[in-house]
Amino acid sequence: MGKNQSASNLTNIIKQDASGNIVFTSGSTTLATISTAGQLSGSTAVLSAQTASFVQNAQSASYVLTAQTASFVANAQTASFVALAQSASNAVSAATASFANAFTVAGTLTAQTLVVQTITSSIDFVTGSTRFGSILGNTHQFTGSVSMTGSLAVVTNGTEFQVTSTGVNFGNIIGDAHNITGSVLVSGSFGLNKAVPQRQYTQVANANGIVFAIQNAAASNEGYIVGFDATGSTYLQLSDSANAAKVYLNSSGSSYFTGGSVGIGTTSPYTKHQIQGGHASIQSNSTASTDGAGDTRNAGFGFRHASANLISALINTTAVADWGLNLHFNTRQFNATMPATPAMTITAGQNVGIGTSTPEGPLHINGAVGAGYIGMAISNYANNIGTTSGIDFGTDMSTCYNGNGNGQISVTNTDGTTMKSEMNLKIWNGSTVVTGIKISDAGRVSFPTTTAQNYGLSNSTATTISAGASGTVASCSITSVGKPILVNVTGDINPISGPSWCYIYIYRNGSPVGKYIIAESPGASANVPFALSTIDIPGAGTHTYTGYITVGGSNSIQFGETGNGQAPTVLAIELL
Repeated sequence: MGKNQSASNLTNIIKQDASGNIVFTSGSTTLATISTAGQLSGSTAVLSAQTASFVQNAQSASYVLTAQTASFVANAQTASFVALAQSASNAVSAATASFANAFTVAGTLTAQTLVVQTITSSIDFVTGSTRFGSILGNTHQFTGSVSMTGSLAVVTNGTEFQVTSTGVNFGNIIGDAHNITGSVLVSGSFGLNKAVPQRQYTQVANANGIVFAIQNAAASNEGYIVGFDATGSTYLQLSDSANAAKVYLNSSGSSYFTGGSVGIGTTSPYTKHQIQGGHASIQSNSTASTDGAGDTRNAGFGFRHASANLISALINTTAVADWGLNLHFNTRQFNATMPATPAMTITAGQNVGIGTSTPEGPLHINGAVGAGYIGMAISNYANNIGTTSGIDFGTDMSTCYNGNGNGQISVTNTDGTTMKSEMNLKIWNGSTVVTGIKISDAGRVSFPTTTAQNYGLSNSTATTISAGASGTVASCSITSVGKPILVNVTGDINPISGPSWCYIYIYRNGSPVGKYIIAESPGASANVPFALSTIDIPGAGTHTYTGYITVGGSNSIQFGETGNGQAPTVLAIELL
């Protein structure tokens, strides 16, 4: 039952008749009737009512043009339309809610589903608080832009999200989790644990020294960590799936790589460290470093034995004038001190020293082992006849390896079973390489050549030269390649009738060469032997050498007796 505005004025009455119908009367006039079946009959318009009607079960609620209080409809298919209502109606189960031009709720507005649609206007939340949902699973969707003046706080189980005039706060508990799906754009500086970031991104380390970490979603390991160690030095750590550090870079401490191979210029290094398409360099400085055992060296490469904390092999440099560097190679036995003199040195002047750091030539070998043997070993272990090891020499710009140079000392296998060998000293003669000296496997020395040795030998008979006369007693010819020629003239003089003497010469092509001698006999038939030698360099060609005699005594002289067996002889040999 409804009441009108004034309790003393009962002109307008809503009542129920004997059949259960709801009847609306004004005085003695029946305005409208709602049957028990929910049918409305009679007049449905009230132009000006202080209080709108109450309808229990109406197909269509009443229309009130200007009402102070809108009607109450318990179960209406369509709620009432109120043009200017101070308070809207309460529809418990209305299919379509009412329309209001100006809508004011003084108390609490409760609806199963509230759809607020603003097409060309805005919604202002002026005073008080506005709450969206009371369950964590509620979804509130805003299409378009949301502008807020003041603060926005989201409180869920002690975790706060606040947007204030000084910034955005995520939570007030360290263990709070804040998930952001999508992209976050920050214009300006961003700080974590830093109220005033000094860079575009600033993060302060936590109590464990970790500034930044990336954790595997399927495991608890942190594969990427940036932080500070106990000394305050920054470090970068990369770990494997077992949370074992494989790459560790420290700004001032030790760094290491244990996760595999490192490639520079390549994505598939086949060694522990491979550089492709470039070079590696180590810069030497004036400060010496030590390997931990009192051995001081400049910057270089050190090789450590697996079972000792010592450098067992070392490649290092020493500085010289004009920005030059000497390169040293050194080794030592286990637990022994690194030798002061490197095993090998290559100087800035490109001399190589073995056993000396100051080589005096392109190759300088020094042993300093007292009475022991110091030498150079060259071997060829093929074990076949003809296998050769040697040293080649070159004095021009042509190739010199394998006997093709200006000289060679070689050892050649002559017996594949007993490994007997011979040694040869070969020399370039201007057109080919010839063997100058050969030492056989029996130790015999020979002087072989590729051509027969040139020589000439006379075939003379006994000859008599008269007193005061001159003549030839023997001669021979030789074809020379231009080498020096050794000439010998031998024989004896035999005066025929008394004492006599003579001059003995060596002639080449009719002209004397070298020295001459004087032979003298004290009496008749007194034989006096003679020999005269010289070395002549006539040049290439054919030359004739003779023994030439001038008798100065008063008696004739016979050269040779009893036929050709005792005749004078001329021998010419070209010296190769």
